[in-house]
Amino acid sequence: MRKLATVLASAAVLMGCLAAPAVAAPEPITSPYAQAAADVQGDGTLLRAKNIDAVRRIDVGRYCVKVNNTVDVSKSIVQVELPSHLTRTYTTSPTPECGNAANTVYVRTFTTGGAAYIDIPFTVAVL
Repeated sequence: MRKLATVLASAAVLMGCLAAPAVAAPEPITSPYAQAAADVQGDGTLLRAKNIDAVRRIDVGRYCVKVNNTVDVSKSIVQVELPSHLTRTYTTSPTPECGNAANTVYVRTFTTGGAAYIDIPFTVAVL
């Protein structure tokens, strides 16, 4: 019986180590004039959101921001901002990098002058 209890306790500890860490839900963004918005960390973590389903970092400086289907990105104005000394490009057209998913904003962030991709926090607003 003691041996079984030891094995069960060891298994419980092991399961706790292997369990996926809990991911906190992003804080809501209260912005009455934006249809959707995201505040994203450089590692792709979604800090704050409004009508954003997910953010995925696909590689250094490359992200897919999936906007909720209640918003039609193709008929909206999208704005992506980063710190002023860096460069970014983005598209709302389906891209292979984001699995050709509709209603997705593909964001690329670069060092000054666009010399190399860099992970950097950014914001997205869908107006």
